This record gives sequence, structure tokens and C-alpha cells, in this order.
Amino acid sequence: MMNQQNTKLKIAAMLAEVADGYIQMGNSLEERNNYLRSAITAWNLACLPFAKIERCLREYIAIYDEINTPDISENSSTLERNLRALIKRKISLYPKVKIQLLGGSIENIAGKVKWTPKTGQ
Repeated sequence: MMNQQNTKLKIAAMLAEVADGYIQMGNSLEERNNYLRSAITAWNLACLPFAKIERCLREYIAIYDEINTPDISENSSTLERNLRALIKRKISLYPKVKIQLLGGSIENIAGKVKWTPKTGQ
């Protein structure tokens, strides 16, 4: 069990290194959790075989466009640009790490921000 906890801590630290600046763009805890979800999507896309990343990214953006209204604050071209940057960063920092993330959350516990990833391991 300790090994699984260590893995989660390591993944949380890696995800923070890849996406902390992106996630911090959120002004509230709710917005940061939204950015975290996008960062997790980018992480998971970066874990795919290289040949599948582009197709899956395009499918994700198409679904995003279908379910969101045009007046949302982050349009799909901005989201796509951000996801591409995060994918590139994850691959450059951790090319051999292929652990998929099932989700995660950011919580404010006793004045400290805590990242909790959910892994498939």
C-alpha cells in the first residue's frame, strides 16, 4: 500500500512540474480544478503512442466544441494550444512515464493547497 501512495505522490509532483503554471491561471479553487482536469487530459494524451496523440487530441477538441457554448471564456483554439504545450512539456520531462490518470483534485486543507491524483495503478 505504501508503494501505491509513493507512486501517487511522485505522479502529483510530476504533474505539478508539467502543469503548475497552467493550473495557477485559475483565480479560484473551482477554476484551478477545471485547469487541473485539462492538464490531466494533456498528461493522458502524452502517455499514448506518439502516432495516436494528434487524432485523440482532435477528437477531444471536437467533443469539447459540441458540449460547450461559444461564449465560454476559454475557446477551443486556446484550449488546444494549451493542451499541445502541456503534452510537449510532459513528453520532454517524462517520456518514459506512461501512468494514466483517472482524475484528480486540488483542495485547500488548513491553508495549504494539496494535489490528489487518481491513477490507474
